[in-house]
Amino acid sequence: MNLNKVAAITVGYVIINVFNFFFTYALLYSPFSLGPSPLYSIKSQFLTSILIGLIAGVLGGVLLEIRSKIFYYLQQLDGDEKPEKTRLDSMVSYLHERLGIAIPEMLESWDVSDLKKWLVSTMNRPIRVCGMVQNEGEPGGGPFYVRSESGEVSLQIVESSQIDLENPEKVKIVQGSTHFNPVDLVCSLRDYQGEKFNLSHFVDHNTGFISEKSVGGKSLKALELPGLWNGSMAGWLTLFVDVPMETFTPVKTVFDLARKEHRA
Repeated sequence: MNLNKVAAITVGYVIINVFNFFFTYALLYSPFSLGPSPLYSIKSQFLTSILIGLIAGVLGGVLLEIRSKIFYYLQQLDGDEKPEKTRLDSMVSYLHERLGIAIPEMLESWDVSDLKKWLVSTMNRPIRVCGMVQNEGEPGGGPFYVRSESGEVSLQIVESSQIDLENPEKVKIVQGSTHFNPVDLVCSLRDYQGEKFNLSHFVDHNTGFISEKSVGGKSLKALELPGLWNGSMAGWLTLFVDVPMETFTPVKTVFDLARKEHRA
């Protein structure tokens, strides 16, 4: 991994967030503003801006580390040469231990050719590193292992509307979940040859769901297409990273704007 590149990304994110802080500060104290809330803390907001920039840089560094390893493996598998079984086994171990990819039960019975095809198919995908905060009771989904209709198990972000909450077993899984939806995403959209991925090839079109909405005081049901970070990224390589709660200030309803962190 290129540490200079990671450092440059981190510094860039910090600069952007600090600039946003001073821009907001200038607006709050401008003649056109009523001024900040009594709860507004300049020091706290400034330190939070730096923290968010640092976290984004760390997530970028994690992405670069994973991508460089994946690209190295794919370059080794490129071509008609038959690789050694031990080399393929080390790739399988990396995918399982570093990225949490479930290993097919029949893998041990595959020959080198079949194992190579599976590795290329599994690794040659867009990559996302997701910053996840701990679940403190906010409404929404979270990270789970999901088994698809084909039997493939993968890491996914699942909305609560997609879960059958009348199933006691699934309710128990949800109640035991530790983290919430991603608050930050860092993505790699090109393959190991520098070509852009066709992102539509990695969408799970079966992940649309019916959600409860309210319009004009009346409740209704809406059919939603695959969301940005669940169905639309279902086929991506995924890694979840725990990040501090300070990076998350949710707004689900208008009443959330009354929270301390939103008062400027």
